[in-house]
Amino acid sequence: MWRDWQKVIAGCGAKNCLVIMPDAVLNKTIVGLMTSIYGNVGQRCLAGTNIIIVGEDKVFYQKFRDAFVEKASKIRVGYGLDESVQMGPVRDKTKKERVVSYIEKGIKEGAKLTLDGRKVDIVGDYPDTCFLGTTLFEEVNPDMTIAREEIFGPVATFMRAKTLDKAYRYNS
Repeated sequence: MWRDWQKVIAGCGAKNCLVIMPDAVLNKTIVGLMTSIYGNVGQRCLAGTNIIIVGEDKVFYQKFRDAFVEKASKIRVGYGLDESVQMGPVRDKTKKERVVSYIEKGIKEGAKLTLDGRKVDIVGDYPDTCFLGTTLFEEVNPDMTIAREEIFGPVATFMRAKTLDKAYRYNS
């Protein structure tokens, strides 16, 4: 029988929060985030989606943001079996339309679209049918649709929290 209890965050609904502390090692953190968020085109239940940056340090936030944008914008999109490609297409046209509708909801609700996956350069000579690029929203709050609902695509959101305690409450 367990006598010591631990706190658990169980968001349920596949809106996985990734909390970034101000002492994070940027290069290692960013590489891990790329895999978590954009691996399998974000079409997996354990994909990271909401990135919560803790603290009020504007310098750390800017360094983190710049490193994230630089790495994410270089992900090569195209035919999934091409070894030079890092991210293939979403499942089908209906799925693409659904993800695009979430991007549009994020814009409508006031989030800042930093990387627009609707505008994607495709590696190779393939029609743009089911491809989306890396997408990033900043200035997202926990009440926005893109922070609450499962998008199941290559869309990341940046949220800010003054403290770790506040970050815990974002997805509870």
